Amino acid sequence: MQVIPAINCDTEECVKKHLEMLKDIPAEWVHVDVSDGKFTPVRTWNEPELLETESLKVEVHLMVQEPEEYIERWVRAGAKRVILHIETIVGRYHPP
Repeated sequence: MQVIPAINCDTEECVKKHLEMLKDIPAEWVHVDVSDGKFTPVRTWNEPELLETESLKVEVHLMVQEPEEYIERWVRAGAKRVILHIETIVGRYHPP
């Protein structure tokens, strides 16, 4: 079993604080929640270029209406895994 700590913040300061907390636990991965305020009612921090995780693998959970607009930036910033909601893409690529 693998336990992956999650970060769900609305500011860069919050993200930095949580990343600092991860230094005290033996985590290989970190999960970052990203919400656009459209797919979900809450908008979270979404600045992948500011994410400094040399020692952690990052998976990003895109809770956004159009994930294609976000994926490339997160991958360029070092995300190893991208999670998205199937309902945001079904019908656009493979109509029923």
